[in-house]
Amino acid sequence: MNNPGLGVQAGKRGEKMKQLKRSIILCFVGTTSSLTIAELVLALLFREFFTSYYGISGAVAAATGTLVVNIIMCAALIMVLPAAWLFSRLITKKMNAEIQRQTDERNMLYANIAHDLKTPMTSILGYAKALGDKKVELEQSEIVIDRIYQKAKQTDELLNMLFEYTKLQTEGYPLNKTETDICSIVRRAAAGQYEAFEEKNIRLEIDIPDEKIPVSCDMLQMTRAVGNLVINAYKHNDEGNQVGIMVRKDAGGIFIVVADTGRDIRREESEIIFEPFVSSDASRNAACGSGLGLAIAKKIVEKHGGTLTVEHKEAGYVKEFVISIPV
Repeated sequence: MNNPGLGVQAGKRGEKMKQLKRSIILCFVGTTSSLTIAELVLALLFREFFTSYYGISGAVAAATGTLVVNIIMCAALIMVLPAAWLFSRLITKKMNAEIQRQTDERNMLYANIAHDLKTPMTSILGYAKALGDKKVELEQSEIVIDRIYQKAKQTDELLNMLFEYTKLQTEGYPLNKTETDICSIVRRAAAGQYEAFEEKNIRLEIDIPDEKIPVSCDMLQMTRAVGNLVINAYKHNDEGNQVGIMVRKDAGGIFIVVADTGRDIRREESEIIFEPFVSSDASRNAACGSGLGLAIAKKIVEKHGGTLTVEHKEAGYVKEFVISIPV
């Protein structure tokens, strides 16, 4: 798997924020509970001291009770100060840890962006210099120019994917939802890569209902999400493997399944495979891509209120990527 340390370190942002909120709540409950218990203990001690030890009763007891209440209130105010300081220290520690985690995650993301951009740019510079220094034979110049074009295209695609992923990260990203036939979206995504599967000698099994299954979605974004899963199946399966593309609907929702007979994804990998720049291959290269495709697909599906997961339930297949859309 590509750069597992990044995935482990990054984790799931939503889960990390939930953990931070839980920590804040626990700190608050702990400090307030401690203050309450301390007040009760003080009240009990003062009451026992004045009424039992001195045998105070009647009007004197009432006046003493008022004094005890005032003393307890003053004591509580004094205890609030160290409790507030402790609470502040605990929250500051948790917040600093979260800020550091996000900073490390962002720095690692930048490092991976630089890594993925540097490789094609180095090739472009090398080929361009060779042409400029006339070190390339005339009959080889067209080949070199084509290589420069392919590397520039690869760089452009990566930048476009980064731009798309960044947009999807924003909270207010708008979706242009319309009622669309999800079967038509999946059918077009499969047809768009059909020749590529044939050239790689990967068997493609399609199981899409003939009837329409309407769903409210952004057609452009959902097409991109499904297309990324299909492309991922093509890139990460070898000759002779089988890929299944299916659409199902039941009371639980609408399910888009892209299954394959390729390499399995272990549970620990399935938890980080949707992080940016994480790939199931041993290294990132031009063949296996940047790992942004699955990250973008997951963001799009989540924007629609659905989920994208890796499962192992489909008979005859090793694993499957499943988009679940509620109805």
